[in-house]
Amino acid sequence: MFLFLISIPATTLFAQNNNVGIGTTTPNSTAILDVTSTTKGVLVPRLTTAQRTAISQPAQGLLVYDTDLECFYYYNTATNAWVSLCQAGPAGPTGAAGAPGPSGAPGVTGPSGADGVTGPPGPSGANGTPGTPGAPGATGASGTNGAPGATGATGPTGPGGTGSLGPSGATGATGPSGATGATGPSGTNGTTGATGPSGTNGTPGATGPSGPAGATGPTGTASAINIQSVSLTASATLNATTFTNLPGLSLSITPTQSKTFIEFTAAGAGTQNAAEIAYFQILVNGVAVGGTCTMSAVTDFYDGYTLYGWNAGFSKQVTVNPNVANTIVVQYYSGSVLGGSGLTINPTVGYSHATLTAFVQ
Repeated sequence: MFLFLISIPATTLFAQNNNVGIGTTTPNSTAILDVTSTTKGVLVPRLTTAQRTAISQPAQGLLVYDTDLECFYYYNTATNAWVSLCQAGPAGPTGAAGAPGPSGAPGVTGPSGADGVTGPPGPSGANGTPGTPGAPGATGASGTNGAPGATGATGPTGPGGTGSLGPSGATGATGPSGATGATGPSGTNGTTGATGPSGTNGTPGATGPSGPAGATGPTGTASAINIQSVSLTASATLNATTFTNLPGLSLSITPTQSKTFIEFTAAGAGTQNAAEIAYFQILVNGVAVGGTCTMSAVTDFYDGYTLYGWNAGFSKQVTVNPNVANTIVVQYYSGSVLGGSGLTINPTVGYSHATLTAFVQ
């Protein structure tokens, strides 16, 4: 004790009842060392991490300050490990959930949709059976022929000269023929008989009965959407190897009925001098309906848009969810492509197009 007092002469120590006070004359009876000050603190040994861990057999509760880690450490002989006083304690248990708040007021009802388009008119009734034709009128009597004109008189025969007989043996020369008499005048034609009267027209046949009236077509259903259609507006090259959504060709409908008729049509062209093929399918809410359809093209050597000899399309009536939104999309993938880069739908060229239409039934 004497040596310690000499080394720190500015420190006031008071010993009482086997405990020591520094800065106080009445150390607390429960403390072996009571350090009291309002201007200074206690400075424990300051060691680097290497110096701290090099201490041989540290005492239980040995306290140092690690200058590398900037934290107080004490030694726990039960675990043979230094314990950091900077480590956070374990998290407390989660408190009970609060009571749910009151329900909000219902939202305002949206406006009613426009009436659906009126259905097409029913087919025309069949034509009535034609009436029986009237009997033909009687043929009028033929007029009498006029009397034939008189035959003119025959002209006189000219004199024929006879040559004299020559001596026996030789035949005499034939005399010249007499001149032909003049032709008599032709007789006058008889007068033409009067034309017989025209026969009377037959009585017109009776008018056949009218065919029955065709049935009236159904009235279009008043629904939020009755007919909705979308057409591809930008050029698209069909060269996907797995089923892929065709960009710009989808519909979202909210019908009031459960039956909806969907129609898809398309036409286009292929690459120059190539044979190509593509397959299409329709998806409603992610489920394929109606199978698939095929499009193929063989284009000529001169112009990749000259031959439009291919098209595709199919229709399907499907059951959808009424009064909720239903999403309809068209998917495609390219089959064999021989010498080309895929079929092309180009709405700006010829009749190339792709259209998706939904009819609420």
